[in-house]
Amino acid sequence: MSPAAAGTAAITVVPTPARRGGRRRGLAVLTSALVLAGLVGLAGCTPEPPERAVPTPSASPPAESATAWDAPAPVVEDGVEVTRGIVYREVEGQRLALDAYRPPGGERLPVLVMVHGGAFVAGDRARERFARFGPAFARAGWLAVSIDYRLAPRWTYPAPVEDVTAAVDWVRAPGAVGHLGADPERVALFGSSAGGTLAALAALRPAGTADRVDAVVSLSGVLDFADTRLGELEGGSLPSLGRSFLDCPEAATAAECPAAAEASAVGAVGPDSPPFYLLTGDREAIPDSQARGMDAALRRAGVDSVLRVLPSGEHATDLVDDAVLAEIIGFLAARS
Repeated sequence: MSPAAAGTAAITVVPTPARRGGRRRGLAVLTSALVLAGLVGLAGCTPEPPERAVPTPSASPPAESATAWDAPAPVVEDGVEVTRGIVYREVEGQRLALDAYRPPGGERLPVLVMVHGGAFVAGDRARERFARFGPAFARAGWLAVSIDYRLAPRWTYPAPVEDVTAAVDWVRAPGAVGHLGADPERVALFGSSAGGTLAALAALRPAGTADRVDAVVSLSGVLDFADTRLGELEGGSLPSLGRSFLDCPEAATAAECPAAAEASAVGAVGPDSPPFYLLTGDREAIPDSQARGMDAALRRAGVDSVLRVLPSGEHATDLVDDAVLAEIIGFLAARS
């Protein structure tokens, strides 16, 4: 069942206290007309495969971000300037790239780093069901960058999280500021499924070369590997994809996997955590206890959190219809 069919009246709304501490920068909330201009055609896509959790790194990533500006020429597609294949990091022989979407001529644009799903083992920045959001955010006034990252099982936690934090560093560097119009003071994260886990972990990692971000949107992300309901997916307490990502191939439970606790974003929440928008379905592949548990942890810490539980079996990006996307854009605009 699609969210549109279910109707927004069925959304579970959980109000939370205002965030204490952290950065707050003023940005006028976008008008409805501007927001909705980028939303056409975003509902009704085929479901994306279920994904599991991702870890949170304990140390800053190595400083291996690409610094020289060497990017293809941009093209304008349906009113959006698109630059594809910009290398943002070179690490372990891998050239990690991103695609940038922006309003033509925009300057000092708030930046949204987009992290795709794929169960930690698949997917890429151009995945149609995910990349379609880039133009929508650009039409709403954002510089949206959709990134690739290293995948399991070859690369395990915390490598992909370090890639996300490297992308945050990159959009704040002079190249992105000068060539793409990025505002280094306004950066947020948007992740789907496995990407939702990675985005949460990157935002909550210990302070390093990149400042903490302004806000995080996590769609169906795994945020607590020890959640017993998560284990019900495969009759155990640590699903196989979690074992692969965390490099614990023989672990039957989270307790038997040393990386599981560190890779659970719920355990890294504190008073200075950024605001979160958490979206899940009540019958989808990732149990809604993941988003509910994260929301509860954020609220206990006094952090701004918006929880949406849709009456749906859809997963991640397939939960996002025009109304939900408009709400996400409004959430980000009010907090960046």
